[in-house]
Amino acid sequence: MRERPAGRGQYWISIILLAMILAAAGYVRLWELTPPAVGVLYAPDTDEGAYAFSAQLFLQGQLPYRDFFATLPPGGLYLMAAVLGLLYRPWGSLEGFMALRYATVAYGLLTILVVYAIGRRLGGRPAGLLAAAVLAIDGIVIGQDRRAMLETPMNLFSALAVWAYLEAALRETAGRRWLVLAGAASAAAVMIKSPGAIVPILLVGMSVIRRRWTDLPPLVGAGTAAGLLLAGPFLALCPEQFLKQVYVFQMVRPPDGVIAVSARLHEIWGYPYSWLTLRLWGLGLPLALWASWRRRELAGWLAVVLWAGGVMALIIASRSYWGTYYPQLAIPLALLAGGTLAGVGERLRERDMRLLAAVGPLALALFTGWGIFFGHFAVQFDATRIWLRFHKPAFAEAARFLQAHAAPDDAVLATDPLYGMLASRPLARAAGAPYLADSYGGMLYQNMGLADMGWRDILELRRRLAKDPHGNGDLTTSIFHLRPAQEAVLGAFAEARFVVIDRRAERQWAPATLAYIRAHAVPLWTMDDVTLYQRTDSVATGG
Repeated sequence: MRERPAGRGQYWISIILLAMILAAAGYVRLWELTPPAVGVLYAPDTDEGAYAFSAQLFLQGQLPYRDFFATLPPGGLYLMAAVLGLLYRPWGSLEGFMALRYATVAYGLLTILVVYAIGRRLGGRPAGLLAAAVLAIDGIVIGQDRRAMLETPMNLFSALAVWAYLEAALRETAGRRWLVLAGAASAAAVMIKSPGAIVPILLVGMSVIRRRWTDLPPLVGAGTAAGLLLAGPFLALCPEQFLKQVYVFQMVRPPDGVIAVSARLHEIWGYPYSWLTLRLWGLGLPLALWASWRRRELAGWLAVVLWAGGVMALIIASRSYWGTYYPQLAIPLALLAGGTLAGVGERLRERDMRLLAAVGPLALALFTGWGIFFGHFAVQFDATRIWLRFHKPAFAEAARFLQAHAAPDDAVLATDPLYGMLASRPLARAAGAPYLADSYGGMLYQNMGLADMGWRDILELRRRLAKDPHGNGDLTTSIFHLRPAQEAVLGAFAEARFVVIDRRAERQWAPATLAYIRAHAVPLWTMDDVTLYQRTDSVATGG
């Protein structure tokens, strides 16, 4: 049987170690990310520009889902708009974009803190510290925490919901306030990014499995209220387009990225940046279950196992997979890794628990020796360093060129609105047409005809698009090249002064569209795969 940890010395040691973990995590996440002029060189993800520009349009008074296509749920929109509103410029700015990235770093550090709290609640301070450390040095998580995307705040609220639920569930009588917090936080995770739905399903499922029926009203009630509060305005003003763009589109869109399930699993297992996370959890899981056997904490560890299983099931079942999906899995895996030290550092009475207190550190020492001897830690360190040096200066250089040569109201046509945002220049759009903040999703949505499609036809479309016949994204490209979206691109070109053609545009714009643009524009500047053109005046006069 466990007793309370001995002495205040342990408390202060754990506080100091946690502060060191957070300081190290903050250092690597901000490495070459400051000042903003340097941090912007870190290669942007295509979602960063789409999300940031959607928030920028929202601040200008345009209603997402009704006035322009947007896939990010309301919670993510609110978070980004709140940051951009502090440094508002009509078409964005370098400073506003980097503020979004710095906010994401803060979300990542808070997630590490919450992971420590969960690990400590389940296995004691050493388990919490180990879980926090594993997450802090996971290379892919570090990279994701440096980008203005939605996975990191979703993970923060998911972890917060699990922590609050465990604080309630592991007591003799459930704390109603903890359950309300768990429900509200889980709803916020869903409203930030849809895959966060794994956590509310987990929490309700755990309550049902444990037959704690009294947990459900505050848990479900708070979650429903929070969800309606965040999504209510859009459900009232544009319910059909909100549901179609945020949820239906994700279920219908053609497969892309890593498509085959076996290839996804092989890619995840082989991530050199995350070797420790992907290996140590297998050691921590049995030790955590041993430490909590016949104890209340067992239910908590099982919840973490189900959490990891749910995320993995989502990765397998998803129509697409990109490496940015992995950090959602890293959170429960880091907690399971922390289970290696579950029960260590506590006053233990039973013989098997005293044995466990010796086995955990010994197993961790052997694992660490194996990782050092065979170079696995060195590989993770080197891979993460390369990951953090993954720069794409073309965005910043194109923005500098536009600032020097474009008038403030000169519109820029690009598949990524970030080119214009960094230069505080508007995105081009066809006359009377909505802005294409997310060209990837918006072009697919338009060409699939989802906006005006009935629900029965949507189900049929989902069936027809379930498989990419070649398994390489060709189906997605063929949909991009259909006429409606290509006409929208040409309409935006007629209103643009400058055009950016990069690798993404080469895929999304049909060959005929690219040929027409190049025939009516002159190249001004080139870097890597990016070329900046200026439209000739003949297009404006119909020449």
